[in-house]
Amino acid sequence: MARIGKNLTLFFATLAFVIVAPALSARAADSTGKLGYNRDIRPILSDNCFACHGPDKNKRKAKMRLDDRASVLEKEALVPGKPDDSELVKRIFSNKEKEMMPPPESHKKPGFFRRLGNLFKRS
Repeated sequence: MARIGKNLTLFFATLAFVIVAPALSARAADSTGKLGYNRDIRPILSDNCFACHGPDKNKRKAKMRLDDRASVLEKEALVPGKPDDSELVKRIFSNKEKEMMPPPESHKKPGFFRRLGNLFKRS
């Protein structure tokens, strides 16, 4: 009976290691806690902003491209280490209809974008 208990303990310890180890190694990949454009920011922008600010020039509704890091930096959409100087962050928190991102007619929830802006500010 004691042997079965020992085997179950070993089984659950192994299972926990198999489940937790990949998460820990992914976290260790960036132990600095800094955001990476391609890893952290671009996927969010892709899901929420590329329809108007993406790579397809025929569908793009704005001059600001957010799919290309060089363009993002050149236009100061995001200024690394200076979120308050970042145009994207300013627009996310703007109350002026002509500046707001996302624009009211997009029917996207601004709360998500404000959380995103806070994420940029914390990094």
